[in-house]
Amino acid sequence: MKSQEIREKFLAFYESKGHLRHPSSSLVPEDPTLLTTSAGMVQFKPYFLALKKPPSTRLTTSQKCLRAKDIEEVGRTPRHHTFFEMLGNFSFGDYFKEEAITWAWEFLTGNEHLNISPDRLRISVYKDDQEAYDIWRDKIGIPGEKIFRFGESENFWPASAPSKGPNGPCGPCSEIFYDFGSERGCGRPDCDPSCDCNRHIEIWNLVFMQYERHDGGKLTPLPNKNIDTGSGLERVASVLQGALTNFETDLFMPIIKRLEDITGKKYEDNPVPFRVIADHLRGSAFLICDGVFPSNEGRGYLLRKILRRAALNGRSLGLETAFINQAVDAVAATLGVHYPEIQEKLSFVQNIIKKEEEQFSEALTQGRNFLSTHMGNATDKNELADGHIAFTAYDTYGLPLEETESIVFELGYAGVNRDEFNAAMAEQRDRSRKGSKMDGDVFVEDAEAVYRAASDDKDAGVFHGYDRISEDTTIVSLVVDGKSVDSVSKGGKVDVITESTPFYGEMGGQIGDTGEITAPGAHATVTDTFVVEGKIMIHRCEVVDGSFKPGDAVTLSVDTSRRDNIMRHHTATHLLHAALRTVLGEHAAQAGSFVGPDKLRFDFTHNEQVTKEQIQQIEDIVNARVMACEPVQSEVKDIASAKKEGAMALFGEKYGSEVRVVSISDFSKELCGGTHVHNTGFIGPVKIVDERAIGSNMRRIEALAGPRAMEFINSRLGTLSEAAASLRVTEEQLPHAVKNIAAEKDALNKELNKLKQAKALEEAADFMAAAEQINDTTLVVQQLQDVDRNGMLSIYDDIKVKAKSYAVILGAEHQGKVMFLTAFSDELVEKGLDAGKLIKDVAQVAGGGGGGKKHMAQAGAKDASKIPDALEKGRTIVMQALQA
Repeated sequence: MKSQEIREKFLAFYESKGHLRHPSSSLVPEDPTLLTTSAGMVQFKPYFLALKKPPSTRLTTSQKCLRAKDIEEVGRTPRHHTFFEMLGNFSFGDYFKEEAITWAWEFLTGNEHLNISPDRLRISVYKDDQEAYDIWRDKIGIPGEKIFRFGESENFWPASAPSKGPNGPCGPCSEIFYDFGSERGCGRPDCDPSCDCNRHIEIWNLVFMQYERHDGGKLTPLPNKNIDTGSGLERVASVLQGALTNFETDLFMPIIKRLEDITGKKYEDNPVPFRVIADHLRGSAFLICDGVFPSNEGRGYLLRKILRRAALNGRSLGLETAFINQAVDAVAATLGVHYPEIQEKLSFVQNIIKKEEEQFSEALTQGRNFLSTHMGNATDKNELADGHIAFTAYDTYGLPLEETESIVFELGYAGVNRDEFNAAMAEQRDRSRKGSKMDGDVFVEDAEAVYRAASDDKDAGVFHGYDRISEDTTIVSLVVDGKSVDSVSKGGKVDVITESTPFYGEMGGQIGDTGEITAPGAHATVTDTFVVEGKIMIHRCEVVDGSFKPGDAVTLSVDTSRRDNIMRHHTATHLLHAALRTVLGEHAAQAGSFVGPDKLRFDFTHNEQVTKEQIQQIEDIVNARVMACEPVQSEVKDIASAKKEGAMALFGEKYGSEVRVVSISDFSKELCGGTHVHNTGFIGPVKIVDERAIGSNMRRIEALAGPRAMEFINSRLGTLSEAAASLRVTEEQLPHAVKNIAAEKDALNKELNKLKQAKALEEAADFMAAAEQINDTTLVVQQLQDVDRNGMLSIYDDIKVKAKSYAVILGAEHQGKVMFLTAFSDELVEKGLDAGKLIKDVAQVAGGGGGGKKHMAQAGAKDASKIPDALEKGRTIVMQALQA
């Protein structure tokens, strides 16, 4: 049975049992305590905690998940993955153990469903869960010898919760295992599902969430008992397709076949690298689809880590150049039917991955140079290389420990001091934990919970600001330092939740509104507005006069001038997006934005610099639409209809079943919840003020609209006028006058360089006269004064013409830069002298590093005061070599 059929059968089966089919959430969870969506139930955490009302008391999903906890095991075991799909059915205070168990068994064994032989299935229950045991034995008819009782580490969720925590909802679980038979296991006659051999694999986990854990391990019954089921699609597919491992299923083999075509190697000859690459490619592709980009922190660091791990495994298959990006199409072909985002963003994902591969290749080279410079050659073949330096190579350049060890072996070391490396790694992890709000526990309470609790009962915080900037309403809750309070007085800082509001909270790139809240005898300034759960508007305030309490009738007033300027910039962003796609191509998609009262910032996908001519063309298109005074219309639609009409969904944004579509004639149509002008003519002039690269295939435009654009233009005109006055020419004559000045400057620089060259040659002659003669070799060791790199090369060129056998060591400081040069004649190189090795020893004294060829090498350094010491060290090394 194909994986697509398994997935659909599962969802359809639970729909027949009254479940609402719910879409997979993003790999980037709403929950701020989690790095990634790591389980099928993550998006339903507010329902389990009774913080929100679910759309149905019964839900079913196929959820894309990503975990990196066991990343080192991926590819080496049959079933470990970073990216995987979790089939799930959920009950929120509806059915419980008997229905969950009965339906799981029906789906797994039913002829019209998966039709797995009951003889192959084994059951585990929590040791104290007699209720579940009785249902399996008496209701389902499982023989007692096929039901196993295990402790809290195996059959409780979260694992070991009663003794170790965390506090919160928890409960026993019952797992269903597939038994491959004795020929696939350890061979012990008493082998059971608790054995870690590959005979039994868990294909289903029923979590009976019936308790709340408190301090000390006390368990109290929950008022509403819940069901959380998880079934790994990859594992079920391996059973139904008769695959030895998950990697031999139709979820992986098309990707592996594509990798075989790219590498020219066979999977069966060396399966581990293929498995790692295929797994990590799936995870990387979907992280990028969900708006994550490679970086050095958070989710971006996780993405970078798995991409680079895949690239390293490619090197074991003989691939030194970018290749992972070429296999993204196989991921799209395999999973694109159920997750269309991978097909829609295929070329973008390929570009991001390719750029990261290229950067990693450069980082590997830099890492090798770093190690060579800072490790040096071993003096003892039993010596271990410095583990702290090895860690820096790993942390800064992404050089894995295995790569580092192969390099230090070449330098003569016995290996890397792993104790030092591990200690440095532990320190970094500790720093990361202390600096991160993400602890990976799905039931750790997050900071937004208090806002949800304060607003959900009354459906508070609703936004009414599309057609108004002032509103009379009532305070629902006051929150100070994350806790609800009964009142707040003059001078107090407080977050205010009202029944409704005209204030827009920061969201989708648009900055939050400011303004004021007033009541008889009370006044507060709204300094910011932010949003919780995508819909609850929270006013961050400072009380200026009087006091406020829940239940007070208040008037909310948005800063009108500021809102107008925000709307100008937001609508201009939509025009800019459409103009970019017109000029640069359809690939130029939004990848982030900032919309404020003073400017707009727009990030987009593009792999080369935008020319001045293109920028002008883009600006002209935008301003033509402004001057056309076209109406800006908005309409709420279901997301399927909106996309069918061509409305653009912005990259990395999350949308519900209903969306707001903002249209500007037939030129722009986007899904957007922000505030906009009603007519493009209200925007005023738009001026692009900056365009630059900000990352891999990513660029940024900054622009000004309306009054801000006029201020910028008038400022530049004033600067132009001042410059013309300083040069005593008219503004029209200014370009010609500047060209003349530039030409004169170039001529003077050329003349100055000629003089410096001549001076350098004179100094070279003096150096030759003062040079030391060692046997038949001329040794020149000199610190140069006011000589740049070209002057240093000229002196070297003159020496090598005048001396048959020479050794040259030069050092200089020029305009704050420290430079060194080393060189040897041919006969000295033939005797084993190496300018590239010498330059490292010399530059290191002055805090630098570099390299080059055996005949000539150059390096930079930091400490000019150490130039004499560096030259003396070089002189000593060369003298010893020449006199040997």
